[in-house]
Amino acid sequence: MLYKNLGSTNLKISVIGQGATHVGSYAWYDDDKAKERIRGWRIGIEMGMNFIDPADLYGGGLSEELVCQAIKGIREKVVVATKFNPQGNDTSSAILAAAEGSLRRLDTDHIDLYQIHFPNPLIPIEPVVAALTQLVSDGKVRYVGVSNFSIDDLREMQNFFPPGIVSNQVEYNLIDRSPENETLPYCQQKSISVLAYSPLGQGKLSLDSYALQCLKVLAEKYQKSFFQLALRWLVSKSQVIAITKAANMQHIKENAESTDFVIDPDDLAIIDKFAMPEVVYIPIDRISINSPDGRPTYASIEEALKNAADLIPSPELLAQDLVKRKSAKPIQLISYNDPQGRYLYKLDPYDFLGQLRKYWAWVIAYGREKPIPALAKE
Repeated sequence: MLYKNLGSTNLKISVIGQGATHVGSYAWYDDDKAKERIRGWRIGIEMGMNFIDPADLYGGGLSEELVCQAIKGIREKVVVATKFNPQGNDTSSAILAAAEGSLRRLDTDHIDLYQIHFPNPLIPIEPVVAALTQLVSDGKVRYVGVSNFSIDDLREMQNFFPPGIVSNQVEYNLIDRSPENETLPYCQQKSISVLAYSPLGQGKLSLDSYALQCLKVLAEKYQKSFFQLALRWLVSKSQVIAITKAANMQHIKENAESTDFVIDPDDLAIIDKFAMPEVVYIPIDRISINSPDGRPTYASIEEALKNAADLIPSPELLAQDLVKRKSAKPIQLISYNDPQGRYLYKLDPYDFLGQLRKYWAWVIAYGREKPIPALAKE
């Protein structure tokens, strides 16, 4: 396993970290699946993946309790991160209470990396900074990071938070290379770690046929899987750490072994050149937002603003962030052969709610006339 410093600190973390999403919830608890995830994390730690990243939003805190069981007896060997929800914790006292809840669920006296899960433009920065400063001063948090922050958001936090931000967690993979536009260069310049979530595109790295063929040839050259090549390409970039999610023991082993080879610079250049999906702009009215499992979805702006399904972050909050940063992460779509001929695309069903949030955030911010940036798969 390879290790990098966390930001500008001396704390060494594995370049392949372990995520803790999709653990279920207290209401829908599956003991067998929980034990499988705990065992998987433990094996990952034994294989050198010492960085683990739950959140208080994942399963309503269940992910932190399960991680607690995985690190029991080996806490000193593990770099434990977690994240708090700024939509529900918008005052200093609420953030301090959220941190105490995470400490309790993780059964630890400190959190190595405490992250703001996403930007909340509706609250002032001062109470957030005050709480985080106190947590660091009290020794309950070692370092502070952010997640899904734009460069402007990140600069603002850097200016207001004296200890400094050590990481920004963003989606980054062969399909979504948008961090390379601003986030990655800025973080490399400032020695801030880029924690890449969904580094394998949720197991669906859909590229054009020529790019896929190039990557398959390179994978055969190095005698590695396609996904191992994708991970190694990602962490070859300065400051980048990949946060993987796997419960399958074979996949965990493959993730851990994705750093035991080196990609030649010429081959890295080939990947950089050909694995560059095109962002297209799709008319809103050509996208179907019907749920893949038949459940009701938001059918109007009014419903999206009410947010009865309690999507976090809410479409309204995302819309505010869109307007503030003046840019958007592309929505992920797949081609759709609509029998009625009305729609050309539908929301990617693998992350349906995530894409639904992006859809309604765009409509709330810009109306239905402005096409939305998208990554469209066949």
